[in-house]
Amino acid sequence: MTAEIAEMLEDLDLKQYRSSFLQAGLDNWEALCKITDSELDVLGIRLGHRRKLQREVARRLLWPDFKPLPTTQELLLLLWHNEQGRAGGREDYFSLPCS
Repeated sequence: MTAEIAEMLEDLDLKQYRSSFLQAGLDNWEALCKITDSELDVLGIRLGHRRKLQREVARRLLWPDFKPLPTTQELLLLLWHNEQGRAGGREDYFSLPCS
């Protein structure tokens, strides 16, 4: 698990899920950004904790806090834009932790 993910779990007061994340292979930002709500549920992550985690992932993709959490389609589009920005050599808006 990257130090950044471990620190994020600590900051969100979700450190009790660290071993579950490791066992499920959620040890990097790419995996964490692509996990679905139902997959988090299967891991035993409580609903409120799932929302905290999902909100943090959305924030890292520059999704505004005042908007509801992005749908799966919106999240995938944000990830795609992020990947396109990196592939195109852009180092500005799309240079975010999730890839």
